[in-house]
Amino acid sequence: MIVEIKNLDTLMKRHATWGSVSSFSPQYTVLAIRKRRNKKQYLVENAKRLCWWDVDLFEVVDESIPANWVKINYGRCHKFKNKKYDFDISTSFYQGPMCFLSNEDFFFDIYENAKDAYEFYLKEKKKL
Repeated sequence: MIVEIKNLDTLMKRHATWGSVSSFSPQYTVLAIRKRRNKKQYLVENAKRLCWWDVDLFEVVDESIPANWVKINYGRCHKFKNKKYDFDISTSFYQGPMCFLSNEDFFFDIYENAKDAYEFYLKEKKKL
């Protein structure tokens, strides 16, 4: 799935993303989709970092979903917990590669250890 930013200023304000405008790409490949607190978000790669950004900030350019993606409706809420980090991540919907769910640190590393999350993504990207 390929998406395009509707309004870069809004994206930068909402997600507290600092940096120059040139560090953003006009189009992004969606790596996964989740629903959290009634907001759908896309996981995208930006400037060698993985980011969850709100769906309403994008326009879909290509709707095709990779065949290896899984689609899971958790119902009301599912909490991912981790031994390494002192917080949990709630979600009610996930669509993306199963390998992201298989690594119990991956979703937490996106927030706490961006380098490890990005390295894991690059390793898995070669397999996909």
